[in-house]
Formats: sequence, structure tokens, C-alpha cells
Amino acid sequence: MGTSLRNIRGGGIGHRSFRRGVALPAAVLGAFALALVASGAAGSAVDAGKAPSYTMRLAGPGTTNELIVRIAEKQGFFRREGINLQRIELAGGTAILAALTGGSIDVALLGTSNIPIANHNGGKLRGIGVLTTGMDLTLAMSASAAADARVTQRSTPQAKIRALRGKSVGLPTPGSISTVLAEVVMKQQGLDPQKDVKEVFLGSSAGIAAGYAAGRVDAVIHLLPTPLLGLADRPGITLDFGDLPGLARTNWASFVMLQPSMAAKPGMVVAFMRAIVRAREFILNNRERASQIGRTLFAPVPTAVWNAAYTQTVAGYARGILYTPRGWQNAVGIASSTVGRAMDMTLAEGATNLYVEKAARQLKVDLRKRRT
Repeated sequence: MGTSLRNIRGGGIGHRSFRRGVALPAAVLGAFALALVASGAAGSAVDAGKAPSYTMRLAGPGTTNELIVRIAEKQGFFRREGINLQRIELAGGTAILAALTGGSIDVALLGTSNIPIANHNGGKLRGIGVLTTGMDLTLAMSASAAADARVTQRSTPQAKIRALRGKSVGLPTPGSISTVLAEVVMKQQGLDPQKDVKEVFLGSSAGIAAGYAAGRVDAVIHLLPTPLLGLADRPGITLDFGDLPGLARTNWASFVMLQPSMAAKPGMVVAFMRAIVRAREFILNNRERASQIGRTLFAPVPTAVWNAAYTQTVAGYARGILYTPRGWQNAVGIASSTVGRAMDMTLAEGATNLYVEKAARQLKVDLRKRRT
């Protein structure tokens, strides 16, 4: 997971944030109380007069894969479960991880590969449920660069990656999970990221989108919706990394807690996951309505950008919110590539399906049912 995009206008790059809320750098983590956003969203599903039994503080980056949490808020699913959710937005995984390990929040939305990395360094993180399965990285390549490489939108995913040879590619920061994964995929297609492509580190999501739109790079790779935003000003082709062989089943992002906190309040964790399961069912069973609601929960973006981001996000929910051995090992592999050494952490050591499975049983929802 990564930062969400700032500076968006109706047709491209402007001065609005894709998310609503405050993005705080790690330096001001001590001031969380000023940034907490109480959910307060009451829907028809709320049990009238039921006082919250738990207060939970959650932090995420404000990207579209956070939609499931926003829907759970808006439809009153957290309050129905007796949870007073306080949500904040932080600029990137480093700040979110610092907030979690520092005890400022209870639940973090993080890339799953953060779990083995943090725990290898003495952390006590545990995944309590999958947020999205499959990659939410996207490649955008300008039409001129694509024509030069003789690829089109209909070309294979592998061909689009190989087309980056000799091109300049905009990425967030050196060593970020998004950058590392992009480099891993390039290597799988026979490219040396340091020799065969020109990596240009553009920092924030805003920098990446603006750099592409201004023609500073031939292509960009980042989380949605960033790569799509510049296409209105500079048309090109795209690639959903989830279409690459072997990556579609990766347990990409997770709901993460500290092991001691999770063990101390198992009832709270199950209640939280019940709200998430309710939100997932609502989204998958009411996709058009959920899209309409979702657009009101984030700052405006062009319709085509929202539709693409929403479709890819929902596909990640549909693939499943249970950890699988393959999905977990893919995440550990990304962690190994990130730190430059082999990491060995089993699913049982880093994550659990216990709470989400219990929540689903209580709601009579079959999480193993294939959804498309």
C-alpha cells in the first residue's frame, strides 16, 4: 500500500486530494488526537440506541482499497457491532507502521509484506484478515513510448513490462515496496532495473502523476488511481499488475494488529471483522450502488479514473479476504526482495484467519465461495 494522490482536478492534475482527511507525516504522530476522525456514519443497519462497546483507532493511506472500511462506516456496520471507529489517514506505510508499533492506533491497513519485515526486526505484528488479494499496482505508459516499443493495450502483460527496456520509469522512492515489486517484475521479464531502464524517483503520488502528465518520464508504476490520472492529458496504455502470472493470488494488503492487543480483546477483533465481512458482502452484492456511495466518500476524480480504480479494488475483495499458503508466501517473497535477504516466516507465525472465519460463521457467510 502507498500514499494517496493529492492535487487532482476534474480532468487531470489540479488542487484536490483524492481522499478526504488529513495526511500526517511520521514526525507528528504524537498529535494523533487532533487528526482522529470519528466514524459517526449512521445507516439503516445501525441498531438504534446501542452504545458502542469498543473504541478502535484505525489508520490507512486513504487509497481506494480502503473503500471497504469507508463503506462499513457509511452503512453503519461498525456501530452495529458496537464499535466506535476513529479513522485517520497517514502518508504511507512507514508512518502507519510507526503509529501501530507506537500504540497510537489499534488497527493498520498495511501491505502484508510489512509483517515479516517488522517481525524479523523484533516486532509483534499479526495479520487478522486480508484487505485485498492480488496486486493493486498499475503501469501507465505513454502512447509514444508504447508505439516505439510496438506494444498496444491488447499486448500481453509480459510484453508490456519488456517494453520498458530503454525507457524512463517513474517510481515512488528507492526501497519502497511498490518500487521493489516493480523491480522484481522487471527482472522476471529479463530486465535489469539499474541498466535496462532509467528509474526516476518522483516521491509522492502527486509527484508521480504530475511527472507523467508533464512528460518527464515514459511510464509510471504506482498504486491506483495515480497512474491513471495523467492519461487524460497524456494518453497511453495501462497494465494491471494483477494480470501478471503468479501475482493474482498474492495476499497483498492486510488488516494488521499487534499480537498482544489482538490477544487481549478477541471479542473486539471478531466484532471488527464482522463489520468488514458485512461491508464486503454489501459491495459484492450491490456493486453499482457501492460505487455510487464510494464516489461520495473520496474527493472527486474523473469518472473513468474512478471506474477503473473501483473495478480493480472490488476485484481484490472478490478474490478473497482469507490468507492462503500461496498468497502468504508471495507476500513473504516480496518482503525478501525488499530487504535483500531471504525471509522465512510461516503463515501461522505472521497471520491468522481465526477471527474473520468466526465472524463469517456468525453471519452465515461462506468466504470460500468463488466470487467474480
